[in-house]
Amino acid sequence: MLPWSGHPTGFYMANRIRDQLGSETLVRGVGDPFSFFSLYKTAADNSGDNRASLSEATVHIVHTLSNKYVGKYELHGSSASCLNRADEP
Repeated sequence: MLPWSGHPTGFYMANRIRDQLGSETLVRGVGDPFSFFSLYKTAADNSGDNRASLSEATVHIVHTLSNKYVGKYELHGSSASCLNRADEP
C-alpha cells in the first residue's frame, strides 16, 4: 500500500519537513506547492544527514515559477534555501 494516495515522494518530503521543522510549519506549506518545495529544501539542509536535497538550480526554477503563477516571492538565506511570499513575514 502506498502512502498518501500513491505519492511516496511527497510523503517522504512531508515527513522530512515535519521531523525537521515541525507539524505547524508543514501545515502552513501544504496548500502552496512552491512553499512546500522550499520548506523541504530547508528541512533537508538542516538535517545534516546528506540525504536528497534540492539543487540551487531547482530552487531557482521554483522561485521563477512561483513569481510567474502565484505572486512575488523572495529568496532568503545565502543558499537560497528559504522561499517566502513577499507579503508574509
